Amino acid sequence: MHNSKTGEYEGHMIKQLIFSGNVSQNESIIIDPASIDRIYTVCKNLGITGIKIYTDGGYFFIAEGTPDAVQTIKERYAEHEKLANLIVLLENTVEHPEFEDFKICCRESDAHADIPQCFTLDERGLDIFLTSKASKMTKILTNTFARVNNLVQ
Repeated sequence: MHNSKTGEYEGHMIKQLIFSGNVSQNESIIIDPASIDRIYTVCKNLGITGIKIYTDGGYFFIAEGTPDAVQTIKERYAEHEKLANLIVLLENTVEHPEFEDFKICCRESDAHADIPQCFTLDERGLDIFLTSKASKMTKILTNTFARVNNLVQ
């Protein structure tokens, strides 16, 4: 389980999974407070840290935690009826967590200022979330997704 005070995963190897996917044809993901709260609660209960970025018709997800917790997230997304084309970009183990908590990034039009776990990108880009703890590969994959989807300049 993730210890937010020490930033470590107590007694467990830290698994990191970076994946993306899109919304199934004829479906839509409504980014509403209830959905954001549900995603955040599931990740918090599993001890997941990382980031989920929404864009028009797709998402990018970095999940880190115990192997069982990360596998649970992967399975939930692979089996979700409204999501398709899950692509694992990177799956590995890391010595230390790269993220202190779990956040959700939405487009400006989808964001909910009243939800502290949801943020939008500003002129600082992903640097507000990708700290010095993030590996070079994590930064490259995240920034590439954000740029391709016009979330950052």
